[in-house]
Amino acid sequence: MTRDGGSGGRRGRLIVLAGPSGVGKGAIVARLLAALPDLELSISATTRRPRPREDEGRHYYFVDRADFDRMIEAGGFLEWADIFGERYGTPREPVERALALLEEEAGRAFDSKVVEALCRMLR
Repeated sequence: MTRDGGSGGRRGRLIVLAGPSGVGKGAIVARLLAALPDLELSISATTRRPRPREDEGRHYYFVDRADFDRMIEAGGFLEWADIFGERYGTPREPVERALALLEEEAGRAFDSKVVEALCRMLR
């Protein structure tokens, strides 16, 4: 999510980057973060084990299946999927917190149902 609207104002944008494993999402995110200092990255949660050089809270939130299931039941994900026997999901709270800050700055509300629908369409 970025706060720079490109027209001198401070208008927020939600950017969803989705794709299959190994397609290069991480490389794209690294370049975006380097180029756009106001960008805020949403960290996904997963049930898989960390790979070498992956850090908790930087690359993913690594949780066990029971905690992931509790998060599903509590409505804690904007979206989630079971991929190759492991689960991945976008935690709701950090995204909603960032959108609330953007709403304050932009003076308008984002419809969370639209954001949720967009995430589902891109999955």
